[in-house]
Amino acid sequence: MSEQMKNLDTKKAQGLSLKVGIAGLALFVVALFFDKTRSQAFESYLLSFAFIASFGLGSLFLLLLQNVCGGRWGISIRRLLEAAAGTLPFTALLLIPIFLGMSSLYEWARPEAAHDHVIQLKAAYLNVPAFILRSVIFFAIWSFIVNRLLTWTRAEDRGDALASAKFGMFSAPCIVIYALTMTFASFDWLMSIEAHWFSTMFGVRYGAGAALGSIALAVIVLNKIKDIEPIKSVVRFQLCSDLGNLMLAFTMFWAYVSFSEFLIIWSANLPEERFWYAERLQGGWQVLSLALIISHFFIPFLFLMNRSIKKRLDRLAKLAVFILFARFLDFAWTVIPSFHTEGMRIHLLDVTTFFGLLGIWLFVYFRGLSSRPLIAALSPRMKEVLGDGHHD
Repeated sequence: MSEQMKNLDTKKAQGLSLKVGIAGLALFVVALFFDKTRSQAFESYLLSFAFIASFGLGSLFLLLLQNVCGGRWGISIRRLLEAAAGTLPFTALLLIPIFLGMSSLYEWARPEAAHDHVIQLKAAYLNVPAFILRSVIFFAIWSFIVNRLLTWTRAEDRGDALASAKFGMFSAPCIVIYALTMTFASFDWLMSIEAHWFSTMFGVRYGAGAALGSIALAVIVLNKIKDIEPIKSVVRFQLCSDLGNLMLAFTMFWAYVSFSEFLIIWSANLPEERFWYAERLQGGWQVLSLALIISHFFIPFLFLMNRSIKKRLDRLAKLAVFILFARFLDFAWTVIPSFHTEGMRIHLLDVTTFFGLLGIWLFVYFRGLSSRPLIAALSPRMKEVLGDGHHD
């Protein structure tokens, strides 16, 4: 454990996360034994997995973006992003229950799909071996990228001046690779639940939400460690303002992409596309749709437009907690109606399995965070931040 983390009780956080995770996953295992179809347990697991995976993916994107574009906001929270992105190899293991429950989750994975003409037209892509192979390849690529970044950042911590120059050159093409793999992963895991529906904007919406959720998580953790040196030296008004503006940007981008997707599909009025939104605008789901619009866009937008919110990290962290709640609603709105069109419902397992996976993921996250210095002190960009003595 790094010297800087001794003032932060990470062992307590890890212990609590592990206990919550084990309890939540124990209920998931119990549900598998008592539910003969096992459908609800796997549905809840998929919902939670997609949410948890978004933290690692969004953090990886932000790392790549910061390496290419620069900016004090990124170098100041780099360790938080690295810890989250570093969980991706572990997150790959969480795919195993999804592989085991594919016939419960995906209509194209069932024997009766052989009689569905539309699914058969997509069978070359939507089949069990290809799904598993693509998922393995996606995580292998993401894990390789993370491994390279962490290897160079460790070298930078040892004083290797050449390591800092590698980040930008490596990250630029990796952003393109990330965008493609993340998009197809979202198609596989979530969009293919309803194999008759398709949207080219789906991956962009997932990616925008992943980035927003990752920033919110970083803000929450940063608020908890803001009084620990040397983090205390970099948490200034300008950093809080930059993080708030970044949250505002991705809030607006998510809203823009979501509304554009809805508008294009609804105005085209094609039966093979519109039914997906029709399912979410009836049977009580319209209440969740309205709640999502308010909680995921209007409330964050109005608060983030207020400069006083962005002056104080503690205020920004409270809003970040609310944004993560809205992110969960977004995943629930995306996943659950695909399985239950008869009316709005959120099962108890949706909540317990979520806390189970979140607890296990946070345990791995805090372990990674506690193993490294809180800031990249030898980075040229961090030296500029620390050298700037005024507090904006």
